[in-house]
Amino acid sequence: MRRFLMLLAASTTMLVVFASSAMAQQYPPAPGPAEGLTPGSAPPGARGAAGGELAFTGSDLLPLIWIGLAVLVLGVTLVVAARRRSAIRGRRVSEAVA
Repeated sequence: MRRFLMLLAASTTMLVVFASSAMAQQYPPAPGPAEGLTPGSAPPGARGAAGGELAFTGSDLLPLIWIGLAVLVLGVTLVVAARRRSAIRGRRVSEAVA
């Protein structure tokens, strides 16, 4: 049962990680030549270096950082719980032998 839950948690985490990066790549496509753009001209509403802002690339790392922190906290919690459980079992065995 434990292995199944670990596999389920790992596969869910990987699904969220890969899905978020795949969804970040689905921004609106660039306008084609049929929309009246000439080579070297910018689409309407586009801001370049003159606007003082960077172009939107479709990547947002904040959700990925939060997921990573949550997984880290979960891992630390599971390790601490396993060590406590092991220490309690060790005490029980030593008390039974003595």
